[in-house]
Amino acid sequence: MDCICFSHDFEKTYFVIWQMKEFEVEESWTQFLKISYHNLRELDAGYVRRLVPLCLSDNGDTLILTINSGKKKKSNPL
Repeated sequence: MDCICFSHDFEKTYFVIWQMKEFEVEESWTQFLKISYHNLRELDAGYVRRLVPLCLSDNGDTLILTINSGKKKKSNPL
């Protein structure tokens, strides 16, 4: 959707995504999504705090999240 987004764990109670609609315009940052961890209670708390937005549909109706494992892939030297 031609914007920049970032997510963060707000006070260990909410998963929040912010969106910058106009590049380099600080005032264009808006809170896009705020989900209470209580609403995600089916997930283990450790997983919930590692949610990362992966893809947002063109019309903004569908958000796909992934869970960051925190593990880095090992490079395979040639």
